[in-house]
Amino acid sequence: MSQYVLCVFCLFVTHFKLVYQRQVDINQSNGLRRAILVQGVARVSYGNFVADKFRRLRVPVGSSTLVISYNECATSCVNAPGCASFNLASFPDADGKFLCELLDEDKYYNLNQLVSSKHFHHFSIKTPCSSYPCKNGGKCVPNYSDDQYQCDCSPGYDGDHCETDIDECSSNPCLNGGSCTDQVNGYVCSCQPGYTGAQCQTNVDECSSNPCLNGGCCTDQVNGYVCSCQPGYAGAQCQTNVDECSSNPCLNGGCCTDQVNGYACSCLPGYAGAQCQTNINECSSNPCLNGGSCTDQVNGYVCSCQPGYAGANCETNINECSSNPCLNGGSCTDQVNGYVCSCQPGYAGDRCQTNINECSSNPCLNGGTCTDQVNGYVCSCRPGYAGARCQTDINECSSNPCLNGGSCTDQVNGYVCSCQPGYAGANCETNINECSSNPCLNGGLCTDQVNGYVCSCQPGYAGARCQTSKKCSQRYK
Repeated sequence: MSQYVLCVFCLFVTHFKLVYQRQVDINQSNGLRRAILVQGVARVSYGNFVADKFRRLRVPVGSSTLVISYNECATSCVNAPGCASFNLASFPDADGKFLCELLDEDKYYNLNQLVSSKHFHHFSIKTPCSSYPCKNGGKCVPNYSDDQYQCDCSPGYDGDHCETDIDECSSNPCLNGGSCTDQVNGYVCSCQPGYTGAQCQTNVDECSSNPCLNGGCCTDQVNGYVCSCQPGYAGAQCQTNVDECSSNPCLNGGCCTDQVNGYACSCLPGYAGAQCQTNINECSSNPCLNGGSCTDQVNGYVCSCQPGYAGANCETNINECSSNPCLNGGSCTDQVNGYVCSCQPGYAGDRCQTNINECSSNPCLNGGTCTDQVNGYVCSCRPGYAGARCQTDINECSSNPCLNGGSCTDQVNGYVCSCQPGYAGANCETNINECSSNPCLNGGLCTDQVNGYVCSCQPGYAGARCQTSKKCSQRYK
């Protein structure tokens, strides 16, 4: 940082007069003085400024104005109550004037706000703060009138120049045996195991992390804890499930499954009980049906069935019809331990094995011969008889066998025709030839008639039989 000292004298009597000198040759020990009495009448003010070229203090601007020179800007700051520094444009504007910013703050309290700038120079009042006498981040507060300063120390430091690191451990802040390490504006306690907090004031609750598992109850200790485990658990953190199966409590081949504070036995079929100690009585449910008797087994039972029943539970009525015992087409009806055959007509017997002899009752009448059939018989009738039982005398006249008006008289196995005169034969089928006896005499010609004849007599004869000679008859007249 390039610095130079400028001194400005302002004499106020009845009018204003500014004297400007670039050398530091007047009152070099003071930086700023406002309103000094001269001979009891005049007032004298002066300021001693240090320049930071091409730097600008970036704080709120108290007031700003355009000036023609540095002197005018410096005089404005000296005469302005509260002005502690100013920023002056490094180059004039088009009218040859410079922008002058009067500031109520200085760089010593805002050092981090003094930034590089192409457009400004910063001017601060010369004070002992220019040598940055305050250590360890302390801020220098100038007293411009007395050319003095005071250090505003950062927390944790003390002394005129903030040179002393305050020992915060001197009050022994660390409790419960904790060791103290001094820090800037503080301390750090290294706590004994089991304690925590900025001052080791807190007994660490080791139970806060819920170290006891499986429902265990935690009791806090110094730098530790004790777990009271739920039944069935063990270990420092109740992390171990006690194996109740280790004593092999399950009997009769049962499989043990460990539980919390207990066990469960998976019993082999046929056994029951918490330890599989009981042989299950499978007969207790009366599984054998239809009067069967039950014998208990391990994981089972045996049924002794009543006759006519079968199956594991005697649930099946044995179908005695399954062997088709009924013969000759008989229908079988199953019974308990038996069957009944409904025989086809013509058969009898328990199994329909007997063909009933329908001829045994001599059903054929009038000397007919009986031949037995299945569910029936056949009668072979004597001639002249008919019907299933030969009960009917055959009416041979029914066919009107007698011809030519003959009357029929039925006979056994026959008939007799009573012929009309002039007919003959078994059926009156023959016209009797009355001419066969040559009834016509005297050479008469016989012509047969029904039940008669007609004689055609020779000349000279007459009569039914031509028996009369016409000559003789004339003679006797």
